[in-house]
Amino acid sequence: MVSTREDIWDTVEERERQIELLMQPGGARRLSQRQRPTSLQDEGARQDPCSFTTRDLREMVRVYDTPVVSLYLNPAPKHPPAPRYPMTVFHSLRHQELEARREWVESLGHDARVLLRNDLEAVERFLEEYAVPAETEARCLVVLKSGVELNRAMTLPVRTRDRLTIDLDPYVVPLEQMLERERRVLVVEVSHEDARFRVHCLGRQEEIDHCRSFVPSVTVDRSRPGKVQRHRMTHFQWHLRGVAQATSRLLRERQCDAVVLAGDETVLGTLEELLPRDVEQRLIGSFHPDPDAARTLAYWEREVEEILARRRAEEEEEALSALPDAEAQGLLVSGPPAVLDALNVFMVRRLFVAEGTDQPGWVCREHHFVALEGGRCPFCDRELVPVDSVVDELVEIARLHGVELMLVERAGDRLAPYEGIAAVTYPHG
Repeated sequence: MVSTREDIWDTVEERERQIELLMQPGGARRLSQRQRPTSLQDEGARQDPCSFTTRDLREMVRVYDTPVVSLYLNPAPKHPPAPRYPMTVFHSLRHQELEARREWVESLGHDARVLLRNDLEAVERFLEEYAVPAETEARCLVVLKSGVELNRAMTLPVRTRDRLTIDLDPYVVPLEQMLERERRVLVVEVSHEDARFRVHCLGRQEEIDHCRSFVPSVTVDRSRPGKVQRHRMTHFQWHLRGVAQATSRLLRERQCDAVVLAGDETVLGTLEELLPRDVEQRLIGSFHPDPDAARTLAYWEREVEEILARRRAEEEEEALSALPDAEAQGLLVSGPPAVLDALNVFMVRRLFVAEGTDQPGWVCREHHFVALEGGRCPFCDRELVPVDSVVDELVEIARLHGVELMLVERAGDRLAPYEGIAAVTYPHG
């Protein structure tokens, strides 16, 4: 039987409000729009990894007309009272890169060399003025600069190798690895009357939208309890349908990989029945917030990180459980020497590296050749360049060649029999 307007207490105004709620773009699109910064000082006040997406990375990665300075710098192990990033490390990195790239830099035109010098000075001034945020667990500072065309700076709650490169395109392999390893999560906090949407990325959260709906109280018109209950449940359903559709929209707009729901058990039970298929497929967990602790952002970040950790452990266990089968088929190589040999001939399909696996080595970056001992590149006959971490180079080259990569954090003991590194190869022809 079709309900009448009297049965559901619907008004023209309320219907129009519901339509507007479903059609409006929300705050996410407005928050994502911003002018391109023309200096590091403009960008420095707005550093936020939650606003950095794979789409941003793709737009940023291109060949520029002028040299690009790419800096990855970690704070000192023991911060002074006013923590800063170590200038001595920056000076050493700058000197090494300028020496290594001397011929290329000298081949640049006069204007490009002047701009490069100005960019390096601008990065140095930025480091002198910028302090490690005390309220966060910031580790690595990432700075990408090329004149007024490229000015990006952000702090990440993970450590990476100190590195400075000068080239015509930005060095973004560590960022690519972080974005792939760290899922971008849409966190939906929902109650009977409102909902808050946050993006969780690299251990931090940023609120991106908030919607509130009118859900009548059970005390409305007690003389007509049946209609009051139907009225309240109808508005409650409208509210949750709006939350479900907003979740689907923000999932696409914010390029999130997963969804976490938070709220009362009854509310979440009803909401999950209304979720669109795209949201259902990316739902990785839910929790019921502690009313006393939920006031702090750190609480929300901790709860979501715990869900991600459990999910990560499950995925690692599932992926590593396939290694014995690959070994039985003769498609598994393990240990740094064998894995490097397979990668050098582009035979690796999947690569597994336990966190902390490392050793020095040599590399020819032009021809993507990696070795554990010094010598000459077999392709260009140039001297191989020594590197502190041959595993880092291996991971970077694997990423460039589209190898399916898993950096194992939770189940590293499963890779111990393979010396911390293993690779599934293509079938031998």
